[in-house]
Amino acid sequence: MKESRSFTEYVKNCLDNQLWKALEKYLAKTDPSELDLRLNKVKNPGEIELYDTDVKFVDVTDLPGSMISFDVVLDATLIIYDEDRYHNDDSESDYQWFTINCQGDLDKRLSDLEITRVEEYCGRSRKDSRLSDSLVPVICRGDLERIADDFLRQYYPETRLHPMWLDPLKLAEKLKLKVICHSISEGGCIFGQSYGFMNKYC
Repeated sequence: MKESRSFTEYVKNCLDNQLWKALEKYLAKTDPSELDLRLNKVKNPGEIELYDTDVKFVDVTDLPGSMISFDVVLDATLIIYDEDRYHNDDSESDYQWFTINCQGDLDKRLSDLEITRVEEYCGRSRKDSRLSDSLVPVICRGDLERIADDFLRQYYPETRLHPMWLDPLKLAEKLKLKVICHSISEGGCIFGQSYGFMNKYC
């Protein structure tokens, strides 16, 4: 069975307990009136119980080194009790989206995970250095030329002086990469193939 490379799936499977505890702690110290609750039966909201959560999506941002920051957006099912629940047993369920911001080091497999902020979800915001769900940098089409130019300036500056053929073996040497040459296919129908190695985060 093919191993999943989805960071969202990793968050669901490996960080569920930490996210639950962080949201429970946030709800315990939050006044119900501060939440956007849509209640019909409970007139005086008091205690809020976290009943269930569902990860809707995860937005990942690249940080220096192997650090990442990511926003986990949860759809939480809440049970809201009447403020005087001992004399009035009214309770009601409602749904609320929350954003939990986390930071951690991929080289440490997020063993140093820190939850920095919990808040009500207020929409997605465009961020620089965004990563895909496979933790691959997301590059906008308009940025491709600038990024390519920055790459050549750093690793192959002579190409910027005048048009020239870029020697892949020389570039690999500059990047301290090892090139292994072998036949890909007998019929020659495949012209090239590249392999990447990703740190496993779970």
